[in-house]
Amino acid sequence: REVTAFVRDPSKLPDSIPDRITVKVGDVLDADLVDEAVQGQDGVVIALGTRNDLSPTTVMSDGTKNILAAMTKHDVKRVSACLSAFNFWERSKVPERFLNILADHERMLEVLKSSDKEWIAVLPPHITGKVF
Repeated sequence: REVTAFVRDPSKLPDSIPDRITVKVGDVLDADLVDEAVQGQDGVVIALGTRNDLSPTTVMSDGTKNILAAMTKHDVKRVSACLSAFNFWERSKVPERFLNILADHERMLEVLKSSDKEWIAVLPPHITGKVF
């Protein structure tokens, strides 16, 4: 398989990334750049986040909308998305500092559910350490 990684900061990619991976740099909120990255793909994996910024955001849900629009334009049907395990929790039990991010993960999930794509969501409890 050929893989294209659409990243905001290529310097954060591990040196072990194989040469056959194509890296495209951009902002998921830039619909034109997202469109260019999705063109020619057979499927998409979405792993959006704000790193340690826990302030209110729509970057994940709006970014997902841009990705799904590009997928529709280029007839890409399958998508896997990484969300948060907090989506499973009773909201009252989620630590308050994570509520802003959870709100956008909930919006992101609704965007996926309302799409016509074949989608699956992965909801890990915590991502830390090395990416690969």
